[in-house]
Amino acid sequence: MSFSSEKGYSIIETLIVLTMTTILLGVTIFSFQPLQRSLQKKIFISQLQADLYFLQSFAINQKQTSILEFGNRNGYYQGASITGEVLFYRKLPEYVTQVQNERLFRVIINPNGNTDRFGDLYFIVHGKEIKLRFHIGQGRFYVYE
Repeated sequence: MSFSSEKGYSIIETLIVLTMTTILLGVTIFSFQPLQRSLQKKIFISQLQADLYFLQSFAINQKQTSILEFGNRNGYYQGASITGEVLFYRKLPEYVTQVQNERLFRVIINPNGNTDRFGDLYFIVHGKEIKLRFHIGQGRFYVYE
């Protein structure tokens, strides 16, 4: 019996394949970080818009004033009815920072959907600025990147 006729991989060939596989996996993982940051930013914007639309719809449908409040120092925002019932409470993720704005820390949404204030509120998401703008009249708001 001769062992030289057996076919197989040497340890060096196996190590080369494992090294190449590890390098390819490492490159793939690092390429997903920008995608993950972009998705986190989009999710934050989407959630913020959905909450604002919900609060405005609540005010119109229930025919009662609702309040949107931003906690500048504590990193949250919440929506509540005029009776004090909290409709939602959102803690800002660790990658989101709210720029302080003394004028827009509380926005009242009237039963017709209009807001009592207008202006810009800024958030920093992964180093990029997001602007939430409340327009005067008809309760319109927009989110700009």
